Amino acid sequence: MRRNVVSAGNRPVGSVTYDNRGRVVLVTGGGSGIGRAIVERFVDSRATVVAIDIVERPSDYPAEVDFRRCDVTDPEGVERTIGDVATTHGAIDVLVNNAA
Repeated sequence: MRRNVVSAGNRPVGSVTYDNRGRVVLVTGGGSGIGRAIVERFVDSRATVVAIDIVERPSDYPAEVDFRRCDVTDPEGVERTIGDVATTHGAIDVLVNNAA
């Protein structure tokens, strides 16, 4: 991930790039909008990214993302999805609860 570093004058003076290699990131509501932007930033930082959303995988979605359809209001579905993610990728290191 990249983050702007700001001076006292609130002007960017540089950027910081995070290296998330080896980290598993799960983003709820990752299919569009802010969730998708978060997904793309974590992809840029080399994390293993899993996105879950109630919608189908968008056709222009990043290929390296493990996209899973899941309704976060369905506890059994969430439990099943998290179990599948853990089996596939191991422990989740970062959780972004973005779904509404």
